[in-house]
Amino acid sequence: MLDMLDIEIKKDVLERVIASVKAQIKAKEEALTAIGDELGEHVSATEGRYDMRDTYLDEARIIYHTHERHLKDLRKTLHDLELLRNRISTPVQRCSCGALVKVEDISSKVREEYIFLPVGGRTVVEIGNRRITVVSLGTPIEQALRDAPIGKEVNILLPGTQKRVSVIAMA
Repeated sequence: MLDMLDIEIKKDVLERVIASVKAQIKAKEEALTAIGDELGEHVSATEGRYDMRDTYLDEARIIYHTHERHLKDLRKTLHDLELLRNRISTPVQRCSCGALVKVEDISSKVREEYIFLPVGGRTVVEIGNRRITVVSLGTPIEQALRDAPIGKEVNILLPGTQKRVSVIAMA
């Protein structure tokens, strides 16, 4: 059952990840502006002529376009996260994007909480006495738990280890 504390935790974690993506977008935009300014200055200094020995210009263009593609990906991710924000209070029955999942290790009885998001993996958020780890989509933990309902036991294969967990709660 989804309770108000779980909804607030999901919103809080999601807002932190959104803020991080926005900061990355701002930094990428600033980098693009700086590279663009340098490219413009370089072309002006050579009066529009291109010297085949001048690799600086080619490298700067490659870096610029790489930043441009990354910025486009970040903006799409931000859009996806903002859409997820609109449905974060919707109850979930299976592990999926936006789900807050509590698992228990079968052998050690250690409990962990995860929230599945498109980005932000390995970010740990402590709220009150709860410690929630953001798990990015496509990671081994997310793949093992994907579509698992409460009560299901799954094996999680991690580099150098394997653990068996049971899904004990979900919001």
